[in-house]
Amino acid sequence: LHRTFYGNQYPTFSAVDIERFATEFCGCILSYEKLSDTCSILGVTSYMDTTLKLRRNGRVENIFLPKKTILIEEKLKKNGTSMGRLRFTAAHECAHQILFGLQPDKAKHSYRDWYDPNIPFTPNYLKHHQNWSEYQANALAAALLMPHQLVEMVLFRFNNGQKLKLYGKQMVKKDRDALYNMASFLSVSKQAMLIRVQQLKMVERRPEERFIDKDELINCRQDV
Repeated sequence: LHRTFYGNQYPTFSAVDIERFATEFCGCILSYEKLSDTCSILGVTSYMDTTLKLRRNGRVENIFLPKKTILIEEKLKKNGTSMGRLRFTAAHECAHQILFGLQPDKAKHSYRDWYDPNIPFTPNYLKHHQNWSEYQANALAAALLMPHQLVEMVLFRFNNGQKLKLYGKQMVKKDRDALYNMASFLSVSKQAMLIRVQQLKMVERRPEERFIDKDELINCRQDV
C-alpha cells in the first residue's frame, strides 16, 4: 500500500500523511464534525450513500453520508494532545475502506462507526472485546501509520538501530526516551508505538531481576 501511495518517493522519512492517504489513495471524503455529545464516537465511515443517525446537540439528527465518506470527531482536531488518537482513528477508517473491498458482498454494510477506544490497543483486548473486523482494522491501521521500514529508520535515528530493552513492563530512561521520540516523530501515541515495536520484534525482553539498579527502571506502561 505504501509503495503504491508514495511511488518512487518510498520510503519517505517522515510521518505518514494519513489525511492525504485517505483522500488520494482511498478516494474518500474526509471531514471533521461533532459526532456525539459525549465524544463516544470518534469516527464513522460510509461504504455507500446512506443516512446516519447521530445523537448530538441534545437530540437525534439524521445526516446524509455520501459513499466513501470518513467523519472524524472534531474535538480530536481541536485538542492538540489528541493528535495520536486522531491519526489512528483516520487510519482505522481507511483500513475499513480497504478491508471493505476485500469482503464478500453479503458481509458489507452501508456504514460503520468507531466508538471511543479509551482502552489499550492490545491484541488480547481486541480479540476479546471487539469483533474480528475491528481487530483487523486496528492491525492494518497500525501498519499504515507505522510501516516496518519506517519504524526501522526511526529506531536507527533515535536508538542507533539497537533493540529497545524491556525489563518486565519497565525500561531504562534511555530506551524510554527513544521510544517516546519515535512516537513523536511518527505522530502516534506512545502506547501504539510500544505495541508496534513489539510486533516487529524490535524489543528485547529481559527479566526484571537481571537489572542491577532497579531505581533506573521506569514503568513505561504508566506513561504510554
